[in-house]
Amino acid sequence: MKSYLLVIGTICMLIGCQEMEIEVADRPFLREKFNGKYELLSARSEVAIDLNNDGIASSNLLDENSTIWFSSLKIRIPDESEIFLKHNEFVFTEFWPTENDRRLRVSGFIPTYDAPVWGPYYDL
Repeated sequence: MKSYLLVIGTICMLIGCQEMEIEVADRPFLREKFNGKYELLSARSEVAIDLNNDGIASSNLLDENSTIWFSSLKIRIPDESEIFLKHNEFVFTEFWPTENDRRLRVSGFIPTYDAPVWGPYYDL
């Protein structure tokens, strides 16, 4: 029985451990569709929380976090000429500011600022 399990396990490992390479031909399509900077349009939480100490809990994080408008999200898909990322390496960077430092220093209400959202909506 143990030898059967060993054979089945070995076969599963050999089948399941194949590398899937993204074809170089697919890279221009992926670059056109996803490469670029993204801006935050909404941020919701399942649980209502009070991050800005105003006494009103909300699931809308844009109302609760005054620094959230400084968030950043970038996806970088290089083209074929960029040799430093030649092995189908895509770059994903994000920056998500929090109220933690400011909240520890301030015991009262922390104001939030309504910042308009500029730019087109992204259609993925």
